[in-house]
Amino acid sequence: LADADREVRKSACNALAVRKGGGATTALLNLLRDEDAEVRKASVLALGASGERMAVTGVLATLQTGDDQMVRTCAVALAEAGAHVMMTARGTERLEAAANEAASAGLSVEAQVMDVADVEATETALEGQVYDILVNSAGMSRPATAIDTPVEDYDAIMGANVRGAYFISRNVAKGLIEAGRPGSIINISSQMGHVGGIERAVYSASKRAVEGFTKSMAIEWGP
Repeated sequence: LADADREVRKSACNALAVRKGGGATTALLNLLRDEDAEVRKASVLALGASGERMAVTGVLATLQTGDDQMVRTCAVALAEAGAHVMMTARGTERLEAAANEAASAGLSVEAQVMDVADVEATETALEGQVYDILVNSAGMSRPATAIDTPVEDYDAIMGANVRGAYFISRNVAKGLIEAGRPGSIINISSQMGHVGGIERAVYSASKRAVEGFTKSMAIEWGP
């Protein structure tokens, strides 16, 4: 998974997904939780960090909720590699519990309540901060049939999943570019962005949009 060849990394991830069951996200989570320290290290490398570099870098992890297992696992793995991790979410209680659990294990983890849908407040919170890695899973879904979707639900979902994700990615990238530092921006998408789902029309559209702008950002900012 740490190979320089993208196709090799992809094949390794797919092979694990077949063996363990599930998709690429499941494969990555399995690797981050693996009993073998070398496997965990390789998975961290695949996220865009090296053990040496992580000693002086920071990570911003935005969660849907404090018990968002996917991003919590990524955050803990990166903290174990030596990073200082800032975990954020809209709610307070479960977020603080997640951060306290990691901190009690001796990891450098903080919690900050932040709603990415509030672009202005998020920009203010990130002002002057440089994060080498962004792992963004912040978002929401309000299930409804396409016929019955209220306009306010459409706006709320798109506001968090697309607008919020877009601008937090931009803000983190801007900090990296101004500091002259490389970094990784990881936006969590969903298979529904490809296949759709019952009562998930808006959510599916939002996740497809996340993939589109993330690819465009990669073309603009990537090496």
